[in-house]
Amino acid sequence: MDKSNWHLEVIVAVLLFASLQTLPAVMNGFPFVFFDTRGYFNAGKAVIEVAFGSQSDATSALVIQAAEGIDAISKTAASTGFESVDHNKISMSRSPYYGVLIYLLWSIDPYLLVFFQAMIVAVFAWLVCRGVAPDRPLTAYGLCAVVCTLVTPLPYFSGYAMPDVYSAMVPLGIFILCYLRSHLDWYEWGFVWIVLAASVAFHSTHVLLSFGLILVISVLAIWPSHRASLRGLISVLTAFGAGILGIITFAVVAHAVFGTWPANAPFLTARGLEDGPVAEMITEGCDAESFAICGADPFRNRDSQIFLWGKDGFYQSADVKTKLRLSAEDLSVFITAAKAHPTAQFTASIRNITEQISMFGLFEFMTAPRVFSESAPHYLSDGDLKAYGGSRAVTGLFPFEGLSIAIYVFVLLCLGVLFYMIGRCVLPEHGAVLIVLVLAALLGNAVISGVLSDPHHRYQARIIWLLPFIATMLTVQVAAAARRIQHH
Repeated sequence: MDKSNWHLEVIVAVLLFASLQTLPAVMNGFPFVFFDTRGYFNAGKAVIEVAFGSQSDATSALVIQAAEGIDAISKTAASTGFESVDHNKISMSRSPYYGVLIYLLWSIDPYLLVFFQAMIVAVFAWLVCRGVAPDRPLTAYGLCAVVCTLVTPLPYFSGYAMPDVYSAMVPLGIFILCYLRSHLDWYEWGFVWIVLAASVAFHSTHVLLSFGLILVISVLAIWPSHRASLRGLISVLTAFGAGILGIITFAVVAHAVFGTWPANAPFLTARGLEDGPVAEMITEGCDAESFAICGADPFRNRDSQIFLWGKDGFYQSADVKTKLRLSAEDLSVFITAAKAHPTAQFTASIRNITEQISMFGLFEFMTAPRVFSESAPHYLSDGDLKAYGGSRAVTGLFPFEGLSIAIYVFVLLCLGVLFYMIGRCVLPEHGAVLIVLVLAALLGNAVISGVLSDPHHRYQARIIWLLPFIATMLTVQVAAAARRIQHH
């Protein structure tokens, strides 16, 4: 089955795959929500209001500080039901593109976002199964659907109002375009290209992950059997470029509309503070004229989360000018401190990477009670808030701990299966490349998240499902190929 032409059985299989991925959200009683969901939702709302000329004081409170200063914006935010956005910038840490997607779909029905994301995953999974397991593609696809639903984090991230599910679309999209290009109809190619470009634009970590995997593809070109097609590589590069262009375009438009360049919170400074190098730089007496962070001494707490989000944290309690400087100087502070204390930075980074790569449970979904009380009331409608408040995650009835244990056991089992296949040299065409890309994506994701942010289960769990997925698919194909050879 080289090209399916999307016969009825394929369409039914894809719909079933997607429907299975919605089950956790349905069982929960509401889609899964995180603290950051609010930022994406509000970013999307602000973009829609600006685009259609319906922006109000509330819109300004969501994205920029008014010219008259912090107090005015605090009052505006309070009067409109939103917490204060007390920095003169548009945040790039919450993609406006994903924000528009979540806002529009959520406005129709929250479950529409869940099914939309599940369908994207389902189509990508089918294209991979069709190309890598050609002997029994529907069998492989069906088993992958069941496995991914029961013992991987995939359905929880499909049902998450967050762009995390698109992290895994990066390695899958690159693989499909580079190695399965000849299997694709034009509309399939267009779909994968668009999703890959959107994934790059949805989150800054996806930019780095995509770039790293493109480098991996380039290295694999040394071996002719693992070389990507030229047309496929061009497709990946143009999708990557389109995602970058989208980020740049938003920055330019935001500056033209609001008169301010988008910026991020100083995540790198916070990471360097907790890891030690930035804290040491401050203790040694760096010049406050050079870096705003140098005026933070003495530090009562080096915890990066308290620094960034705590009410009494240095960043949150700083004035507007200092916040802007902290954001603008973020990368320079991190590099300067790392150069001054390379051993400390290297040791901390290795520790964080090692910790991150081993964290892929569903434990962050257990923050739902806090999300419900601290974040959800600021943007969910009364009806949605009531439904979310009664969900299993919020009421503590969802067995996230038990599910996490099952995920850990099965992922390790699947990793052993993949290494066994590699050792026996029984992999199908492009199977080795797919394994290399997935392992590189897992390592790259751990490096990016571990070095640039705090290690969290969510970061690795959003992509770990790829191991059981490819292990199941390759097992079916290897067994089918072996039977075919025996019959001949």
